Amino acid sequence: MPSKCLLGLLLIALTSLSAVPARSNSLPEQPRRLPTEAEIMAAKVKHSQVLLDALAREDFKRIKQEAAALVRISDAAEFLNARKTDEYRLQAATFRESVVTMADKAEAKNMDGVLLAYLDMSTRCVKCHQYTRARKRD
Repeated sequence: MPSKCLLGLLLIALTSLSAVPARSNSLPEQPRRLPTEAEIMAAKVKHSQVLLDALAREDFKRIKQEAAALVRISDAAEFLNARKTDEYRLQAATFRESVVTMADKAEAKNMDGVLLAYLDMSTRCVKCHQYTRARKRD
């Protein structure tokens, strides 16, 4: 009986090892590149566009998914530290709050609340971009 158990464990271990890809010792691992600010903004635009489509269709599940994606982007250190000023951090925080509100309203299937949160999010986007452009001109 113990030999069957040992054989089973050995089989599991070998199966697990075969699922791990072999590493080549000749090439060092490349560090992961952080996304650029432009890539982060492009991702936000993409999710916002899908969000608008979900709003038009009253697809609460998709609204929650896209809002959650925007929250994750907002939480990313690359996004929060892109402009290291108090004003930028305030802009980022208020954007995030509007997206969290949108997800909450979608969870409650409150279309009016979702729409108001979407309008607030859009306003926050424009205000932040106005701030960013003004800083670049200074």
